[in-house]
Order: sequence, then structure tokens, then C-alpha cells
Amino acid sequence: MLKRLAALTLAASFTFLGTPAAAAAPTTDPADAAAGWLAGRLADGDHFVSPFGDAWAYGLTLDSTLSFAAAGVAKTTAGKAITWLSQTDRLEAYAGNGTDRSIAGRYAKLILAADVNGADPANFNGVDLVARLTAREDANGRFADKTSGTDSASPFNQSLAIIALERLPAGASANAVKYLLDAQCPDGSFPFAFGLPTCAGDSDSTTLAMQALAVVGEDTALAKATAWIVAKQKANGAFADDWAGVENANNTAMAVLALKAAGKDTEAGKALAFLKTLQVGCDKPEANRGAVAYDTTGYDESTVDYATIQAVWGLAGTPLASLDASSSVADVPALKCETGGTGGGGQLPVTGIQLWTIIVVGGGLVLIGAGVVVLGRRRA
Repeated sequence: MLKRLAALTLAASFTFLGTPAAAAAPTTDPADAAAGWLAGRLADGDHFVSPFGDAWAYGLTLDSTLSFAAAGVAKTTAGKAITWLSQTDRLEAYAGNGTDRSIAGRYAKLILAADVNGADPANFNGVDLVARLTAREDANGRFADKTSGTDSASPFNQSLAIIALERLPAGASANAVKYLLDAQCPDGSFPFAFGLPTCAGDSDSTTLAMQALAVVGEDTALAKATAWIVAKQKANGAFADDWAGVENANNTAMAVLALKAAGKDTEAGKALAFLKTLQVGCDKPEANRGAVAYDTTGYDESTVDYATIQAVWGLAGTPLASLDASSSVADVPALKCETGGTGGGGQLPVTGIQLWTIIVVGGGLVLIGAGVVVLGRRRA
């Protein structure tokens, strides 16, 4: 869950040399197709790369393992990614060494991804992630970083820590939950950061907080947050970012999970329908099929990876607290295009001969009365 990536990626582009993790299994399921496309984007089959540096790459890789679990596919790929992330140098570069540097939100994400994928968060390649996270909880229940840089404590990361810890036997502390509740704005939303002069709602913070509130049974606070997020939904089911008002996959996918957690299936269904319209179908280049674009402008290398990662969560519809990869299969699906597939509008598959070419060939044969063969051209 890398926060606000879309705003940053508009100015830069990703370059990946993806390695297919396994033979592709054809599918028409939107979540499976998106997850299968995503698996092919991992460099060396086990990690993402990013022009923004290692921290971004680690976060993308972690989030992708949650996507594979949500779709119930690519289990082998997810396992390789978890192993890649568990190496000491990467772990410390991402979240800290547990002494002079510890980033609470990143430890929370590591715990979540490890637990979802069957690894032990208390012994993650010899590191007790749980102890490192709980060590960052102060007497008031606030999860704060230990760093020489900016403290990233926020309602978003507080919610992430609660969700991660609630998956474990000890659960989250009452103080941690209370600290999140105290951050709720009068209108039911949650802000971007703690302690702001004006409590203004942030969609990302609110949708993740809703999942945390559902897990710990804070129904009153959840109902207030739900009313706020439902009011933000567009007529077409979409959700937009809070700074530019762009309807997009990331905000919409997070809203699907929050609405599902709150029992708002009708609203979640409308959001899901919009999310599906952003998926690349069989009328587009083969390498892009199954991916989910950030917005209605279409496939963009600068935003498509993270958009697809979170879109899988929404397409699968399972809140983060309930993800479980134990029954996932190793298959890496690919969008089935014999009859158009998801988002293809029923067109001839891109890998087949185009209709206009067939007409030209037929007409040419009639006109010249000879066996001239015109080969169908494949789209790039």
C-alpha cells in the first residue's frame, strides 16, 4: 500500500523487464487476469524495481504478494517475493534495523504480508517483526517511527498496524485503537496526518481506517466513516483522489474493500463495476492485457503497476484483514481472448487475423482470380 504513488508517478515512468513465473493459464476472471499480468512484471520473477529507489521497490513487491493472495494465484511467485524481501540488507534498507532506525508502518506491512503468505512474522528470516512494531507504540497507543528523518506516523499507518496485529493471537492494544478513534474528524472521515490544525478527510486514510474499525468491532465509528465515504462515490461508482479529483483505480479499489468491510455491498458493487472498465482487454496489445489503468486515459507505464496491484484487491473484494494465501494455486493466469475476454468488447482476439484483412484478402482473390495469399497482420 504505497500511499500517494499516483501523484508522484505522473512525472516519471517505470521500466521493467518482467519474467513470466510459470506457464499462463487462460482466464476470464478479472482479478485472476490482473494478478497474472502483475506476476509477469516482477524482475527475475521475485521483485519490482522503481526509479524512486529501493524503498518504493520493496513496497511494490510487498503489495504484489497481497494481490496474489487476493486472487488466489501465483503462490510460487509470492513465495519468491517474500524470500527476496526477507534478506537482511533489503529488510533493513526498507524498515530499519530495529535499533537506531525503525519505520512502524513498514513493519506493519511486512507483518501483514508475511502472515498472509504463511511466513512467521515473529521469525522473518530471524527477525521478530512483531516485536519491532510493538516497540514503536508509545504510551498513548500511537505507532511512531524511530528515525533521523520525518516521522511517518499517520491514521493510515496506525490503521495498517492495527490490521496487521489483529491477525495475530495477541491482537492490537486498546490504546492503539483508541488513538485511531481519537483522530476521527467530526464528519466521520480520517485525516492524512495526526495533529493537523484542521481535521480534513482523506480518502486513503478513511478507507483503510474503515477496515481497521471493522476488525476491532468499533461499529459506531465505522458507521460515521462509511457515511462519509459513501457520499464521496461518483454516479458511475468511481472514487477520486482528494487533490486533483481524478477518478481512479487506486482510490476505487480501496473503497471497495472498505465498503465490503462495512457491509455496503451495493455501493461496493458499483465501485467494482467502474474498476472493471479500467482493465485492459483483448482489443489491446497482448503484453498489456489484464492490467488495470490508473484512470480512464488508459494504460500508462508510469502508473499501471501500482494501479493494478491495488485494483486486484478491489476486484477480488477481500478486505486486507481476511487475506489468506494458504489455498492459493501456483498458476499464473493470462486473459483468455478467444472470444474477447474481459474488457475486450467481444472483438476478435488481437492474436488472430483482423476482420478487415479477411475482407481485403477475400476481395482480392475474387478480383484477380488467383491464389494470392494475404497474411493477416497482428497488432503490435
